[in-house]
Amino acid sequence: MLATKKRRRIIFGVFSICLNTEAALAKAQGELGVIPKDKADIINEYAKAELLDVKAIGEFFKSSITIVPLLKEFKKILPENAGEYVHWGATSQDIVDTGIVLLQRDAYKIILRDMKA
Repeated sequence: MLATKKRRRIIFGVFSICLNTEAALAKAQGELGVIPKDKADIINEYAKAELLDVKAIGEFFKSSITIVPLLKEFKKILPENAGEYVHWGATSQDIVDTGIVLLQRDAYKIILRDMKA
């Protein structure tokens, strides 16, 4: 049971990083008029890993690569056709790379804080 909880926490962490990156992209694009701002707001509101069907994502991963299964499930939960604007103009590698950099930034803050303590 504990291993399952740990795995779930790690998986949700990875999903959250990708969703946060997608949300930031949509927010910037909405502010610049690249995508409708109301759709960007919806994407940001729903970019929460706990809203997704993790089992369905796992099933899609059996026949897919990168974050495609995550995006497929994310788009399903978005109202008002906001899903058509998710990942607009980005590659999966863009999202993964940006997510990793954001994760490294957060880890750096913790490491730096701990070193100063």
